[in-house]
Amino acid sequence: MKIDEIKLLYDYNDWADARILAACTRVSPEQYAAPTSYGRRGLRATMVHILDNIWQQRGSRSRDFTGILWQTRRHMMRPSFTKTPFRHSRRCEAAALLTCYGPEPRDFDFTLALNERAEGKS
Repeated sequence: MKIDEIKLLYDYNDWADARILAACTRVSPEQYAAPTSYGRRGLRATMVHILDNIWQQRGSRSRDFTGILWQTRRHMMRPSFTKTPFRHSRRCEAAALLTCYGPEPRDFDFTLALNERAEGKS
């Protein structure tokens, strides 16, 4: 991976996270806090996980991207490649829960983000 590619993935994360967070503002406090058997036991728990990752990512960005490149490569070489700096699976959990509650989040596919970026929309 090149540094520009990692920067692009971080930009995608910001774009996709903003879509999920916007959808969260359209659920009731009861829906947000309700426990479920799906995912991380509810929307709030899932969002806490996502927001914790966002916070950690912000700390990573204060360093130079050469260090992030090394960390990403090292992380991808682990046999238990389960936690990535790109939180797609948790966003999918949040999107599924939000869809059940009604305020379906807009699509957050990587290709859509690239298209919007090319059109100057993001």
